Amino acid sequence: MKVRKNIVCSILLCLSLKGYSLNLEDLTKMILETNREIKTSTAAYEAEVLSTKYLNGAYTPRLALNSSATLPKEYEFDNIPDYFSSSLSYSQPLPGGASVSLDASYSFNYMNMEEIQFLTQKPVIALTLSQSLMPFWVQGQIKDPVKLSAKQKKEYYYYQLNYTKKNIWLSLLQYYVNTFICLNEISTYKNNIELYNYQIDSVKELKQQGKTSQAAILEIENSKWSAQQSFMTAQANYLTNIQNLKSLCGQNFDEKLLEIITEKNIEKLLVEVLGIDDNDPLEQTYRLKLEMLESGRIAQKQATAPVMNLSVQPGLALNTTKKDEWKNAWKDMDSPSSWTVGIGFDFSSVFSGVASQNTKKYKIEYNEALESYTLYLRQRDFVLQQYNTLVSQYCQQKEIIDGLYNAGLQELNDYKQQYEADAISKLDFEAVKVRVENCKLMKENIELNLLLYNIMAKLYDYS
Repeated sequence: MKVRKNIVCSILLCLSLKGYSLNLEDLTKMILETNREIKTSTAAYEAEVLSTKYLNGAYTPRLALNSSATLPKEYEFDNIPDYFSSSLSYSQPLPGGASVSLDASYSFNYMNMEEIQFLTQKPVIALTLSQSLMPFWVQGQIKDPVKLSAKQKKEYYYYQLNYTKKNIWLSLLQYYVNTFICLNEISTYKNNIELYNYQIDSVKELKQQGKTSQAAILEIENSKWSAQQSFMTAQANYLTNIQNLKSLCGQNFDEKLLEIITEKNIEKLLVEVLGIDDNDPLEQTYRLKLEMLESGRIAQKQATAPVMNLSVQPGLALNTTKKDEWKNAWKDMDSPSSWTVGIGFDFSSVFSGVASQNTKKYKIEYNEALESYTLYLRQRDFVLQQYNTLVSQYCQQKEIIDGLYNAGLQELNDYKQQYEADAISKLDFEAVKVRVENCKLMKENIELNLLLYNIMAKLYDYS
């Protein structure tokens, strides 16, 4: 909680230093700190980084220790129990479906025979090596699939995080641009309404002079009503965009602080603030999904293959001794009296049907993942084509609107001189003034849309 307060304070301090304004970089930093989807995806990636470090416990050794004793009814702590047993089991998994295990145990049994006390001791130690008959190198793979799969999974979550960031940021960008487009539309309809008011007043004067009819006034008022409806719609769209923007950023900021967007430093913003590299994150997740299935398949075949076990056990003989001479048996014990070597094979998996089932399941999942990957690439190319088409169309519109605006400025200058010379009416001058101002607002909206689609096209172009 304290960290979040410090972050908010830092943002507010930055805003105060830069003159109380909010730009796209400020909002981008907000979504990184407050957006729930990004925080959830970040937590998932950090958890996977930790899991990868320990390979999800795949090669963690297993250790077990067990002991038991049988005590006589009247037992004193300085006496030896009637029976004692202790066992230690240690197992270390190794790459390639192998494992080494060490089992050691010790037990003794105390008994009375013809008023003579005897102690039987039995130490046992066994070393076992288990090996899958389908290790990854036999399958033509040079890398351990366990380590490879963990690395691929970490990369998968990394690109999932980048995709989430990119997706959220694209929504932020669209809301941000549309906010200014809506503001320009609001200004356009305001200008139209003011012009209609001028026209209504002028027509009313003409009507009083008998130079026009009530129908002319009603026609203008009808146009004004239509402009008012469009004005209300633009206002509603603006408020919706602002609400979406605030919801995405998790901050109830003052929308009047927003700065107009420019294309400057967009790529730097994506790399340095969002941490997104040049790769398509969604394409990488599809690619890694296929690689993870392949690695998982190799590990699966390795794990379900028949297993060969080799064991070695020395024979340790401790003669039965009297209770008070139990230490002598250890002193007199020579090297192992014999060695027991064993070899065994476990073919259970061959008859279980698991291997066949896993093969069918792998083929279904791999074909589905490959189809999804191919479909996404086609969709991405189609979306890129659409954005390029929009960029081309808005470039053409920009050329047209630039010409209209420049011509309008010249016309406005001429009308201004005529108005100052009383050669035309104020209504004629205001009509041209509003038309040029609306042309300027339309020009800004075309430039904003062109900026938006240029950025979108760049973000979908990975050729």
